[in-house]
Amino acid sequence: MSLQHSGLKGSVTMKLSQLQNLCKRDPAGYADDYQSQLSRFAAELHILESNPGRESSKLVDLMQFVAAVTSSAYKADAAGVAAKLTSLLSTHAAALHADTRRAAAQCLVLMRNRNAVEPDELMELFFGLMTVPDKALRSMVYSHIIQDVKSLNKNGKNEKVNRRIQAYMHRLLSTTVAGREGGKGGGRDAPGAATARKCVDIACDLYRQNIWTDAATVNMIATASLSDVQPIMVRAVHFFLGIEDRMSDDKEKEENDVWAGISD
Repeated sequence: MSLQHSGLKGSVTMKLSQLQNLCKRDPAGYADDYQSQLSRFAAELHILESNPGRESSKLVDLMQFVAAVTSSAYKADAAGVAAKLTSLLSTHAAALHADTRRAAAQCLVLMRNRNAVEPDELMELFFGLMTVPDKALRSMVYSHIIQDVKSLNKNGKNEKVNRRIQAYMHRLLSTTVAGREGGKGGGRDAPGAATARKCVDIACDLYRQNIWTDAATVNMIATASLSDVQPIMVRAVHFFLGIEDRMSDDKEKEENDVWAGISD
């Protein structure tokens, strides 16, 4: 049953959340309505290209709709939607209105959490977003990377994906060392320095949480300790000074919290 025959009245935009539920319950019956909204989404994206900084609550609503339904009821279209959102952020992240930028990233996180997008497809994009002057966005993508890696290793080490992500992060870090070794200097404002600093933070956090404790992670942080970018070098050196003690303290605190919960 399509929207026009379902008895729903008023603005289609205002009914997107309701249509979302209908599409999930009856994908075949609401396929035409879904396709209509998918076309509107593509059209709104095209319009945005000419003025990326404009605010568009309509586009945000459509983003959220297509991300939700393609990651559940219409999975054949998920890759195409993810590619459009990825292209939008890759090309215009810094210029986009903050609401649009964050909504696009949140939609990709939603699709990844539902396994509609492969982890590798988002990692490079999200590391790139670490340089965007948007603290809320940077915090969100950082948290997603940590949580996604933890999820990937929840039921045992996912060595294949781990190696790919670690190799990418190591390449980013190596660029901050290359300038030093070549006598060119660098510093905190060197290209890629901000992203490389986040790589160190992520590697250190994942090691401390006992997710990545392999040689590749240690080597990555060791590379960072040779960086010409002082914050990167300091963070890496600090890691090696007492990481085992900090992990032991974390474990003791966790055990104490468990016993406190039992006592309650």
